[in-house]
Amino acid sequence: MVTAVALFSLLTATAGFTRDPIVFAILRFLAGLGLGGILPILIALGTKVRARLVAPTSCGYAVGGVLAAILGKGLIDTYGWQGCSSLPARPLC
Repeated sequence: MVTAVALFSLLTATAGFTRDPIVFAILRFLAGLGLGGILPILIALGTKVRARLVAPTSCGYAVGGVLAAILGKGLIDTYGWQGCSSLPARPLC
């Protein structure tokens, strides 16, 4: 789990400093693989503690993905792809 979180964190931070949309997309995809490694571990741990934790964990991951896509679409329409990185081309406010 530590490796998956470290991979996700490192690649997400690195993606924030890129200026090329292709590199940004590749880094975000690879960061998503790290995040994808966390969910099965959380489900396994949640099942040992309580079976009721599995459904909210699984649903929360899916809902978060949908909300991130909707937010990203709005940011890209308004600010370009740089609005989805930590170093936007112009301020978000």
